[in-house]
Amino acid sequence: LRRSLSRTGGMMDTSDGVFIKSIINDILCAKKNNLSEIDVSGYKKLEQQNPGVFWASDLPGVGYIGHFETTLKYASSQSKNILAINVIKQTDNRVIIGDDVNCKLQVTIRRNLNPSATDAEKLTEYINSGIDGKIESLLSELDSKTGSAFAIAFSIIPECYHSNLSVKRRAEYINKLANFNDNYLSLIRSLIRTCPPEPNEVDSFFIELSAKPGFKNLLTQRNRFTSRDNYNALNRDLVMLYYKQTKDDIAILPDNSFIWLEGLLTSLDYNSSYQASNQKIKFTWQTVRQTESGLPMYGNMLYKEVDPFATINVNFHTSIRFVGVTGVFPMPAFMFHWIIKEKQSRELDTAIDISIFALSFVFTITEIAHANRTWKVIVGIAELIYSSGDLFFTLSPSTVEMLDQTTIGQNFLRLWDATGKILDIKTISESAINNSFPLLLSFAKAWEQLKEENSNLEDLIGQSEFAKCEKVYQLVK
Repeated sequence: LRRSLSRTGGMMDTSDGVFIKSIINDILCAKKNNLSEIDVSGYKKLEQQNPGVFWASDLPGVGYIGHFETTLKYASSQSKNILAINVIKQTDNRVIIGDDVNCKLQVTIRRNLNPSATDAEKLTEYINSGIDGKIESLLSELDSKTGSAFAIAFSIIPECYHSNLSVKRRAEYINKLANFNDNYLSLIRSLIRTCPPEPNEVDSFFIELSAKPGFKNLLTQRNRFTSRDNYNALNRDLVMLYYKQTKDDIAILPDNSFIWLEGLLTSLDYNSSYQASNQKIKFTWQTVRQTESGLPMYGNMLYKEVDPFATINVNFHTSIRFVGVTGVFPMPAFMFHWIIKEKQSRELDTAIDISIFALSFVFTITEIAHANRTWKVIVGIAELIYSSGDLFFTLSPSTVEMLDQTTIGQNFLRLWDATGKILDIKTISESAINNSFPLLLSFAKAWEQLKEENSNLEDLIGQSEFAKCEKVYQLVK
């Protein structure tokens, strides 16, 4: 458990590779959120790993306060991993946080190897008062810092205060941290995840990011990351935020369209690279055809240069496993670059699921349903199928023929089939529903469009077929 707000970034890497935030920061964030206790299960696991080690401490707005040795002490073997953070006592060079019911955090402080009661007083005052009133002045000081001085100073700001940052400041801080490759990736990801989710805020954030060459370079350079997982994590966080933008405010230029084709006889071979000179991604591709002799014949090399944050259309003529369906998907250019690089590295199965993100964007769905909806769908579909038999998702040939005559009808049939596969009673699960909510919501949108186009739809497809579709719609909408 021996921890600190260290000069290496306010975190430590435990033996199992999990980064755990400073317990002091956890206390401050709990106080900020008007909580009276925190769960210290994670810290308990570190109790035996670093016994008796003193960690250097840098506290926001205070600076160095001696070296800390922290120890958890439990009232009994039955005590819970709950720390009461409003019960604080100081005795000489020790600060004790917690009550006599569950556990206490004992912080022993030394300065120059000597016990320091003065530093203990400072720590007590720091925990009691928090930094709510100091945060703006602390951030103002950070604005003028650059390089490692900025990175170290920002790393000790509790993460719960990242949400306080303005859009402009948030983008600027990300750009500064990007100079260190993925050394401060956890902070960059936190700044992305804590961006206010309102569409206008997200819109403004990406406008600011588009003017940050340092971050563009990091985002598009796989070799600047120490692992593929780190590279994927950053891209995934950014994609999820990107699709929360206001759909109507994002213009897709006519020439920002690409085709993905991987046929047996004809395919398109893509490559992409970031151009630092103009801060754009250069996509190159050529047609590859298999001749009768079995040798490939290559077409002319073509290319387009696109800003990483521009929205493009990718028309998937053939399905690939991490997309799942064919069709046109809007996405940021950096995501297509990410797909191309990962595709070159390995055959993806689950690393990217465009449908989960892109379908949400297409239909302006900004939020995946909560767990209670998951079970509503599982139970509801189970009841429908048990009462109707395994052919519940099979429409009559006449219905299929009628719907197949229009684009809207064809879209509905595709989503109806996909929904049926997801909600198969033999394989249905909580995770399957959670991962597929955007697709289910897309089905709901398609059914609404179909009813709008055909006011007499019930008469056209029959009462039983209409009722079947309506029941699924009522469950997943």
